[in-house]
Amino acid sequence: MVFPLLAAALSTPPDIRCQIVARFLISSIIELAISAASIVQVREEDWTSGMRESGSIDKKEE
Repeated sequence: MVFPLLAAALSTPPDIRCQIVARFLISSIIELAISAASIVQVREEDWTSGMRESGSIDKKEE
């Protein structure tokens, strides 16, 4: 988690409390984005497998 530390150090005043708060906010935003992306990916895979079974799209080549 180097990026949140670096971003907090560069975007806040030299007060350690502000840097700690900014680091946790940036880290939580990154974690939420990763979680949302994984949820979207799983739903998309379920949707495409359902479409393949119904014959609406071509079957996946193996």
